[in-house]
Amino acid sequence: MEHPNGKKVITTVSALEGMMMTKKEDEIQQLRNQYCNILTNNLKNKKMKPISETQKFIHRFYRKTRKFLSQNKHIMFTKADKGNITVLMDRGEYKEKMKAIVDDNNTYKLLKNDPTSPFQKKHNDIKKWIGKEYISN
Repeated sequence: MEHPNGKKVITTVSALEGMMMTKKEDEIQQLRNQYCNILTNNLKNKKMKPISETQKFIHRFYRKTRKFLSQNKHIMFTKADKGNITVLMDRGEYKEKMKAIVDDNNTYKLLKNDPTSPFQKKHNDIKKWIGKEYISN
């Protein structure tokens, strides 16, 4: 059985992917996560059934993957350093590598304070000045 808005969902995903081509990679991933959550919630809704054999396959594969990951907590997915690929890693190995990188005093310096606040204040001041037309874009 098809969902009455099935074609609209496919069209929406296609349009979203097309619009995201102009975005940065981190924005693309964030947007994909958001619309995947929406679609996942709709797939869980009993009123929406997969509308094609391909979608049934994807839905089945998705459920099997979720089950596998819930049974194998030591496995994790992460984005690769280079390229637009996803890497499957052992969680313990990942934590060890990240700790080794962060503990490298030649690369990273331990800060006493969070430097975010002064930058945020400067950013907010500039936005305020633009709003009051003291400066222009």
